[in-house]
Amino acid sequence: MTKIEFLKQLEEQVIMPDDEGSLSTETTLDQLDEWDSLAKVAFLAFSVRELAINLNPAQVDNCVTVQDLMNLVAEKIEA
Repeated sequence: MTKIEFLKQLEEQVIMPDDEGSLSTETTLDQLDEWDSLAKVAFLAFSVRELAINLNPAQVDNCVTVQDLMNLVAEKIEA
């Protein structure tokens, strides 16, 4: 999955389906009103369903930016 595909999927399935194209890797998660506990659960489900990886919820909690989420996913895919 490319960076652009990841951002698009994150927007569509987890964050903001009506505001496509507004995320960047530099976006901080606390800037997003939609990034709450339900969005985190949706992200965990997305990672299992679409990427076939299991993420540790505590690791997701430690992410500050969208880039951090991408790095976490990349680490799991490469492992």
